[in-house]
Amino acid sequence: MYHATLERNAYSFLCVNPGAVNLGVKPVKVGSQDKDRYDSISALELQAGGNQYVRVVEDGVIKVLQPVREAEALLEIAGSREQIHTLSRVTPAQVCRHSVAETPKPKEPVQTMSLGADALFDFAGSGRKALGVQGRVVLDNLMNNVRANYSIVNHVRVIGYADPIGSEQQNERLSFERAQTVKEYLQENGLQSSRITAQGRGSSALVVSTCGRAATEADIACNSPNRRVMVEISGTRR
Repeated sequence: MYHATLERNAYSFLCVNPGAVNLGVKPVKVGSQDKDRYDSISALELQAGGNQYVRVVEDGVIKVLQPVREAEALLEIAGSREQIHTLSRVTPAQVCRHSVAETPKPKEPVQTMSLGADALFDFAGSGRKALGVQGRVVLDNLMNNVRANYSIVNHVRVIGYADPIGSEQQNERLSFERAQTVKEYLQENGLQSSRITAQGRGSSALVVSTCGRAATEADIACNSPNRRVMVEISGTRR
């Protein structure tokens, strides 16, 4: 029975009777023919009155479900979004007494920093080659800030945004690639042991919404505030 189609950095939940269940994972590529077989099937024994958390991970060329401890799962869910665009067809499902979002989560102060994408990358750039000397200086300063102010870093969430110039699909890809490049740089320069996630939000949540959307010099300059990378840090401060 089908439950949900999950995008990256999204979660879904389901309440069912306790007992043995099998959960299957099947990757789906938009625009391609759906394959019949599952990548993997995991057997779980659900206990009454408890929550079971699993995440989808890549194991070589296949995707599998990995059990996750509650504290770690809740921290990850807090930085994700609930996937609600598809309807579950699991007929034995129960009405949940509460949603995952209402489950008490560890409360930690979150520091949010906004990095101008133009200070990090060339215009319309997103990869390591587009990360210039100035961009490396900005990220090195961010790392120095983290080292100076945190004794423990539990979670770093990197969120990329693009301006509305260009197609929605291009901006989604561009914003994610920028966030991924920043994530990889932070990992390579001292945050390997910390949990870092990256996501792109395209041209949503515009800072300035009155600019034109043509690739002219004036519109590019006007949309500069919309091209940004947000970095959210949670952990134990010194």
